[in-house]
Amino acid sequence: RLLLAGLACMAAGCAVVASSGDFDTAVIGRLANGVGAVLVTVIGTKMVADRFSGRILILAVALFGNGFAVGVATGQVSQVAMADAFGWRAVFWAAAIIAAIGFLCAAAYRPPGGVRATWRLRLSFGLSLRQSAAVSMAGLCITMHFGAFVIMVAMAPVFLAQQGLAPELAAALVGVNTWVAIIGMPLGGLVA
Repeated sequence: RLLLAGLACMAAGCAVVASSGDFDTAVIGRLANGVGAVLVTVIGTKMVADRFSGRILILAVALFGNGFAVGVATGQVSQVAMADAFGWRAVFWAAAIIAAIGFLCAAAYRPPGGVRATWRLRLSFGLSLRQSAAVSMAGLCITMHFGAFVIMVAMAPVFLAQQGLAPELAAALVGVNTWVAIIGMPLGGLVA
């Protein structure tokens, strides 16, 4: 249910931005989109962790995490050209449609073997100091990874364009870097 709520927020947020007539409405749409993205990332990772175990879990989580990078890399290659050809609103409509398709796919999904999800929320704070440190270190690592990735994706194309590259070429160059990272994530998962 939370995954579906996240996908719905992403689709609705993109649609709000695409149809917005002012900055405040666009910000509301981006906030809804961001809340949806957080829900999809956190709940999706938990769902992957529930379905895999052992050594394959690291690879499965790395592949799931690549979904974000694949989306960003695809956007870097396509969104500038799409905005030039059809206007910036088309980029948000396309993202809304993709999120809506994701919603429909997730709504149609049934767990393997008739497994039923339990909808009870349990909070447990009985972690040992070592477990707490390990979870905190993992959280810090992924935060630094995604923070650096977002800064690179957001700033590098602008920086390269200011250095004289065409915006499409600057975005494509950063996109190549992202595709290299996409290959590196599951390889890192296998090595780990």
